[in-house]
Amino acid sequence: MHIVGFLLALIGGAAFWYYRYKQSREMIDDAVDVVGRARGAYKRRQFRNKAEASVLASIDDPVQAVSVLLVGLAEAAAPMTSETEAEIETMLRDITGASDPAEYIAFAKWACREVPDIDQSIRRLAPLWNNSLDAREKNDLVAMADDVAALSDGTVIAQQNAVKRLRRELNLPSPNDSF
Repeated sequence: MHIVGFLLALIGGAAFWYYRYKQSREMIDDAVDVVGRARGAYKRRQFRNKAEASVLASIDDPVQAVSVLLVGLAEAAAPMTSETEAEIETMLRDITGASDPAEYIAFAKWACREVPDIDQSIRRLAPLWNNSLDAREKNDLVAMADDVAALSDGTVIAQQNAVKRLRRELNLPSPNDSF
């Protein structure tokens, strides 16, 4: 009887340690899986940031950059209406002299879907404007941005902040500054 008890204890101990080994292995596998997912998420974020930057980096026409800004501002509040689109087309034609503003707006819509953050658009496009626009044209750009922000039903705070950031990035004094 002692031998049967000893064998049962040996089998029970082996089963206990096997179960513990299996649990620790599952915990290690879970930890490795979490690390792998975190690493994948990090790499996907880096790729997404590079892809977003490439859309804006490909823009070398200041008028195209203006259209991306105006469409981004219009869509910061809500989806752009046809009236807002028509107003942006008029601004592009009258102020910038664009011959085919519908083409610029089509590209701008696509670019804004790829890079939905208006602040990132301003940050990436500001060097182009600073290098290619004079002071009067920069003021016209800020005025167009103000007009587009005013087209929405009550200017959204994100739009106001974007116009302020645009003014800062273009090194223009804010309207509240007194000389």
